[in-house]
Amino acid sequence: VVLDGPGDPTLDEPARTESTTAAAEKAFDAFAVACTASPACPLGPDPRGYVDELVFRLSRTALPAGDGDAVTAGATLRAVRSVLSQPARWPELQSALVAAGDGDPAGLVRILAPLGGPQGRYDAALATRCNDSRVRVTPGEAADLAGQWAQRFPLFGVAAAQDLVACGPWPSGGPVTPAAPQGAPPPPVLVIGTAQDPRSPQSGAERTAQQLATGRLVRWQGSGTGAYPRTPCVTGLVDRALLTGRAPSQPVVCPP
Repeated sequence: VVLDGPGDPTLDEPARTESTTAAAEKAFDAFAVACTASPACPLGPDPRGYVDELVFRLSRTALPAGDGDAVTAGATLRAVRSVLSQPARWPELQSALVAAGDGDPAGLVRILAPLGGPQGRYDAALATRCNDSRVRVTPGEAADLAGQWAQRFPLFGVAAAQDLVACGPWPSGGPVTPAAPQGAPPPPVLVIGTAQDPRSPQSGAERTAQQLATGRLVRWQGSGTGAYPRTPCVTGLVDRALLTGRAPSQPVVCPP
């Protein structure tokens, strides 16, 4: 078995969202560095400042997108977070943000389209998140967290705190006691964590590996969600584990 980018199994809300929001801020920094590495970065010398200013403008006046729809500040942040996990699409996100700054929402709408609507991914992701959490955050608690996270996570903190109330009406289960392992230990389990993963912080892979008697940790110093097969180092380790059953005996760090 290979686990690529697992979450921290020991966390529940709001600590889980706090962890992923910190990871998203870190991933945005990697996105900004990748852009400014080119002298022709469309977001200018300060991509974070560009996005901050755009979000501020949209918080006051949403950008009409036709048929009565509009791209809001919150929708823009959701679009950014959704693409941070896919470095191959970072140039597309850069172009969409610049176009939105010029009054054209089409690029952001294309990014958002797969998330919303009857066939969108948002509802499925929400159902999974709520089912995986046994803690419900009240609106008052979310407001307190928004105030704290606005300072710690200036780009995504407030929106992340507000999202916590979405699971409020969802049924919550009682505490779960992990089952004691039975029988012989399983074969080695390869657990991969990515340094700039906006969805699953590398600490989640580290904690998962600790929880498994035969966990073998691989840290990839890259960006995005899912390290396999985007890097030769990780690809070699995974292929060897799945095809021959051989896994490293010590933790491995793979370069970007």
